[in-house]
Amino acid sequence: MMKDLLLYRDITVRAFWPIKKNVGVIIPRILINFHKERAERNISLRVIWPATQISALKENDFLSGSSNLKREARVAPKNVDFSLGYSIYKNTVRYISSSNENFGFLVESRELAEMMKTQYDFLWENSKPLK
Repeated sequence: MMKDLLLYRDITVRAFWPIKKNVGVIIPRILINFHKERAERNISLRVIWPATQISALKENDFLSGSSNLKREARVAPKNVDFSLGYSIYKNTVRYISSSNENFGFLVESRELAEMMKTQYDFLWENSKPLK
């Protein structure tokens, strides 16, 4: 599922990503290689992380907001907590659950992607830039 995104170039991905819940589902080595290849394909990432899980950044330094990885991160408002992650790119919305339920799926739908982008952009504007 992650490789579907790597079919594209020169796009921006919007991601709502619960760090602690999803790093356990996908092996860090795979995530490191994925983000390196994503950046090489000029795929920018705008990610929102839950405030309750920011401590996981210390344990997973590959999630840094470095510009060479084309990643901009924000922290969701404290009352917005989540365990299911999703990413929006082109006309695709990709969902990845935590290890509690262990599922993932892609939906290719222009209408769904547009609706999710609108919701995501609202959350993005109400989230704080990562320091």
